[in-house]
Amino acid sequence: MTIQNYVVTGQIISILFSLVVIAIITSLVFRTIKIGLLSIIPLGIAVIVNFGVMGIFGIKLDIATALIASFAIGIGIDDTIHFLLNFKKEMDKPENRDRNKEEIRKRIVYNALQYTSKAIIFTSLALICAFILVGFSSFLPIKYFSILITLTMFNATIATLMFIPSVILLFPGLLKSRSRIPAAANSTASTTITSFISRSRDNLGPEL
Repeated sequence: MTIQNYVVTGQIISILFSLVVIAIITSLVFRTIKIGLLSIIPLGIAVIVNFGVMGIFGIKLDIATALIASFAIGIGIDDTIHFLLNFKKEMDKPENRDRNKEEIRKRIVYNALQYTSKAIIFTSLALICAFILVGFSSFLPIKYFSILITLTMFNATIATLMFIPSVILLFPGLLKSRSRIPAAANSTASTTITSFISRSRDNLGPEL
C-alpha cells in the first residue's frame, strides 16, 4: 500500500468518524436525532466543496491538504452549535410554543439568526483573514492549504447561516421537540464537542 493510499484511507476514516461522533454527541445534547443529523449538514457541504475544488484544479491529496477537512470540521462545528443552541432557546420560549403556525416558525429562526449571525460572521472572518496571510507562503503545499481551508471555512459559515435555517423551515417536524436542554448542557455543549473532535483528530493523526 502506497503512502498516497494511506493518506486517502486515513482521510476518509477521519472524516466519517468525526461526522458520526458529532451527530451522536449533538443528538445526545439536544435529545433528538433530528438536530444531530442537522448539525453535520454544513460540515458535509464544506468538505464536499473542498474536495470538488481540489479535483477541478488538480490539487493532490497530500499530507498538508489532508488536514483541511479535519480543521474545517473542528472549527465549523462551533458555528453550528452556536446557532443550534440559540435556536433551541428560542423554541423553549413560552411565546413560541405553538410551532404549528408558520409565523411562529419563521420568528424562531429569525431570532436565532439575529442573535448569532454577527458573532458567527466576525469569528469566521477573523480566522479566514489569519489563514489568508499563510497563503503568501512560497511553499506550494502550505499555499494550497491556506487557500483551501479559507474556502472551506467560508462555505461552512454560509451553510450554517443559510442552509440550516432553510432546512428547518422546509421541514417543520424539526421544530417539534419533546424536551428541554438542561442548563448545564447549554453552557458546555460547544466545549465538549470541540474537545472531543480535537482529541479524535490527534488520535487519527498518525494515519494521515
